Amino acid sequence: MAKQRGVEVWDLKLLVEACIHTEIIKKEEELENLIKDLEKKDNYRFSERDRKDLRERF
Repeated sequence: MAKQRGVEVWDLKLLVEACIHTEIIKKEEELENLIKDLEKKDNYRFSERDRKDLRERF
């Protein structure tokens, strides 16, 4: 719906990639902690491919 209304949409992987690129997330350890927190607190799971892609940013 947002795209239909001309609103830019970012998925969570893209947001995390931007945080890595801008050094908000500076270490792979911080990324791993974020992934664990998302799994534990929000029951969110990245696919194995997405996890691999994110780790390769370091």
